[in-house]
Amino acid sequence: MTYTLTHIRLLVNNFKECFFFYRDVMGFEYRAGDETGPYVEFFAGDNIMLALFERSYMANVVHTTDKPAEASAQDTTTLCFEVANVDEIAAKVKQVGIPLINEPMDIEQWVLRVAHFRDPAGNLIEINHDLPNT
Repeated sequence: MTYTLTHIRLLVNNFKECFFFYRDVMGFEYRAGDETGPYVEFFAGDNIMLALFERSYMANVVHTTDKPAEASAQDTTTLCFEVANVDEIAAKVKQVGIPLINEPMDIEQWVLRVAHFRDPAGNLIEINHDLPNT
């Protein structure tokens, strides 16, 4: 059996805020849908779609409306984006008021320069680029 990953769908409670984050801060072009929701798809790289979907709609479909919408826990996923310049993107993120979890730093073991922050729904995002001479 062959599987093809078509896109990543983030289930969010604050759709409009997340829409503007991915469109304006991350700079992704959207393909379908708009800020009114409940669904939108963004081009997030070569043949990669990142979708936002109003969390309550999916809860209805999978019959989990009786479960808590949020819980305090360690992260279970990270969206990782390769960028040309981590420091430049991190500065842009900070400029629009999104706090960085960590300032750009080199992680030698990963052979990457990275920075981390969260989208308005709390999803962990990593931006990275290769360290020189790797």
